[in-house]
Amino acid sequence: MKLFKKVVAVVAIATMSLTMVACGSSKAATEMTSEDEKGLIIARVEGEPIYKTMLDNEMMQMEYYMQLYYGEDYKSNPEVMEQYDAYKKDVVESLIEAEILVHKAKEMKSIKVDEKEIEEQLEATKASFPTEEEFNKGLEESGMTLEDLKENIEKNLLVTKLISEYTENKVEVKDEEIETYYNENIANYTTKPGANIYHILVDSEEKANEVLDKYNAGTSFADLAAEYGTDGTATQGGALGFIEYDTTSYDQDFMAGAKELGEGEISQPVKTQFGWHLIKVDGVQKEEVVQPLEEVKETIEATLRSSKAETLLMEDLEKWKEDVNVVRFEENYKTEVVEAETTEDTTSETTEETNTENTDSGDTQETTPTATATPAQ
Repeated sequence: MKLFKKVVAVVAIATMSLTMVACGSSKAATEMTSEDEKGLIIARVEGEPIYKTMLDNEMMQMEYYMQLYYGEDYKSNPEVMEQYDAYKKDVVESLIEAEILVHKAKEMKSIKVDEKEIEEQLEATKASFPTEEEFNKGLEESGMTLEDLKENIEKNLLVTKLISEYTENKVEVKDEEIETYYNENIANYTTKPGANIYHILVDSEEKANEVLDKYNAGTSFADLAAEYGTDGTATQGGALGFIEYDTTSYDQDFMAGAKELGEGEISQPVKTQFGWHLIKVDGVQKEEVVQPLEEVKETIEATLRSSKAETLLMEDLEKWKEDVNVVRFEENYKTEVVEAETTEDTTSETTEETNTENTDSGDTQETTPTATATPAQ
């Protein structure tokens, strides 16, 4: 379901970008001439522009990780830039696919978005800002008009309804399919022995015994966790959630102490690599429990329906790509690859050779590192 989620995510990003980053899709820009389009638009779908800023916003996170893992000069690494370029092309195609979905949704008589729905979503967007003034400021800084935002909201609603149309009306899930899925994924509906575990972590056995005495005197475990707990669960009554006894995600001394407890019991101080714990359990489950099919039938049906809808929608999307007029401005999203600086010895040799050649020809030529551009497809 990666492609399906990717397309939906791109539409959501384009719609809600006001609260995150500038999307620069002002209405005035939609009337640009071909000359004005240079550097600003990466594609058009049936005349509808896709702005380079949308691509840039998507690439910001990728660039952050590139710098984090490969250093600030990552652009001089051909292998890294190959990954970068592939990702960029993938984003461009996702943006185009999202716009195609919007275009096709508008053509379907069964899909309608009314002004009331747009206004409701607009109000929800405004509510994410502290004040009306902050909202207007964000709108201005994003380069959007109110009409631009409403248009993006409409696109989001159209694609959401398109997905619902496929999920609810274009696919069918039979009982036999649900049962087969259940049997093949029975581990997902099986809970091993375990319990709801709570703990209070302190730094010494003495402190643990002090807390235990207060508990035995009638102070609630949650209150003691809030007062004495030294980890993140202190504000949650010490709750760790349901944990299976055979888990390897928790300290084994801790789990051994928890496993010995009966319903509602509290442990003596248990020492682990992290400190001293008081452990309490409830909801103890001594045997493996398998959820009956009837309890999970609706969830499985929804999963299968969504999967089938995705497959069908992606098949239709591939067909639509052949029918819809898509124009790419590849020169506007070329990836620049900076050549790595040569070593001192290599530079010296290169310069010497160049000077020799130039001396022979009677010309003088200065050698400098160059930047090359790789077209994106």
